[in-house]
Amino acid sequence: MSEELLLAILAFAGAFAGGLCTLVANRKNLSVQFITDKRVDWIYEVRNTLAEYIGLTQGCEKKLASYKKLPEELERELNAYLAKLRLLFNYAGEEDREILEVIECIHGSVSGGNVSKEATLDSQIERLTKLSQQYLKLEWERVKYETRGKESFRAGERWKKRKKEIEGRMKGSPES
Repeated sequence: MSEELLLAILAFAGAFAGGLCTLVANRKNLSVQFITDKRVDWIYEVRNTLAEYIGLTQGCEKKLASYKKLPEELERELNAYLAKLRLLFNYAGEEDREILEVIECIHGSVSGGNVSKEATLDSQIERLTKLSQQYLKLEWERVKYETRGKESFRAGERWKKRKKEIEGRMKGSPES
């Protein structure tokens, strides 16, 4: 009987260890899935907010052509988008900071009524669009990388190489 008891204890220990390993692996997978799902949601939120902000600033440009100052409700809406974008981006990140600086420049041009040269605002909007496309593509690449179980996409040389590739494509794309 002691052999049977020993075998039962070993079988139980093996089943327990196997179950514990499965639990830990599933927990890690669920954590990665949750984080990547939230990051994808954030990417869509940034994309939609930027699209609305760009559309609004282009509308403001037309309003300023006929008025000297933006209507108060339009300026309030512009300020709300600016605040939301400031909260969506990480001011400590280099790419984030660059996008925020362009947004601030556009906001100053539109809300200050200093849109005397259309090309300046158009070029700022074009720059914001390109920087945002590049940034969101890199974030998407980061999500894909991290879903494969890699710890940090930004830490590696692959990140820097991929960033340069995307920047090169963005600079080489024909201007509209």
